[in-house]
Order: sequence, then structure tokens, then C-alpha cells
Amino acid sequence: MEANFAYWVVMKLGWRIPRVNVKINPGAGWRVVAPVLIIVLIRLIRQIGLIGDWRMWAGNLVLVAGWVIGWLLVEGDHLLYALACDPANPTCSMVKTYLQKRQWKAAWEALEKTKAERTKLPIKNMLTALVVAGVGIWVVTSSGSFLGAGVVLGLGVRLLWEMLTDEDYRKWYWVFARPFSEIEHRGLVAALIVAMAVQILTVIR
Repeated sequence: MEANFAYWVVMKLGWRIPRVNVKINPGAGWRVVAPVLIIVLIRLIRQIGLIGDWRMWAGNLVLVAGWVIGWLLVEGDHLLYALACDPANPTCSMVKTYLQKRQWKAAWEALEKTKAERTKLPIKNMLTALVVAGVGIWVVTSSGSFLGAGVVLGLGVRLLWEMLTDEDYRKWYWVFARPFSEIEHRGLVAALIVAMAVQILTVIR
């Protein structure tokens, strides 16, 4: 996982690469929790003297739970679309019909299949990523909350991962009044990587 992530970082900052579709499915379950499990493993090794302390185990479990919550928060874009979309839109009409019939799985599958249609997303954008990075540094260095640390880490890593695997960086800047160049994008991505590294190292300590 670490090697794959490093590969994406180097490649994306250097030049454009083909898009890799990341989907949450049973086979991808480990992709969601693998990074935080690595973090927890390192924490356990560093805290080997406290191996019998239930509070240490409880803190790590809460950290994992927070990570999963943060990772899944990105799916909130789908939910917001379903709640606020234009009924005249064919996809919106189909999703709302499924929801009215309480066919939750069909509604979710329709949202997944048509997610490429939606570009102006309230969560998947650079402004949200920068805010999450800033708040994340404060949470992991000041709050002392394992749940909060897990949420900001999971959300931040998910946003960074999708940003690195997205072939069209421009749609991440729809909230800004001006277009951003690819060089500016690389600089902001580099800043996000540094922020995530600071958060992860702080949690490990």
C-alpha cells in the first residue's frame, strides 16, 4: 500500500497518468482500512510496554472507526446530490424514483454509475481538501481525540488519493473564481502531502 501510494505521488507530480477508478466494494475493503491498520501497527510496536492496557487498545480501535467514517464521508457528495438535484434531470428522476420505492441499493448503484456526470461536488474539491488538512493538523496536535484524528485522516487521505488518481485536475477548482494551472495544482497537492505526513507522524507518536 505504501509503495503504491508513493508511486502515485511521484507519477502525478511529474506528469499525467491514466485514471484509476476507485470503487468501494467488498474486494476493496482492505484498501479502505489498510493505511490505518499500518498506522495502528506502528503505534502498537512503539507502545509495546502498554500492551496490557485496555485504554491503549480502545484508543486504537476508536482511531480505526474514525478513519472509516472519514473515508466514507466523501460519499456524502452522492447523498447531497440525491437530496438537492433537479427532478428534470434523468439521473435525478431515476434516483428519486428508487428512493421513493425504498430501493436503496438500486439508488446507490445508479449514483455510482453516473458519478462521472457530476463535477461540481461540495466535498471533492481543493478548498475542502485544504480546510480538512488545516483542521486535521489542529485536531491531531491539540484535541487529543482519537475519533477526531481518525476522521480527519481518513477524509484527508481519501481526498488526496482521489485527487492523485483523477485525470482532470481542473474540476477540483470549481469553487474558485479563477482557473488554476497544472503547476499550481502540483504545488497545492505537494502541500497536502506534507500536511498529511505531519498528521500521520503525529498520530504515530
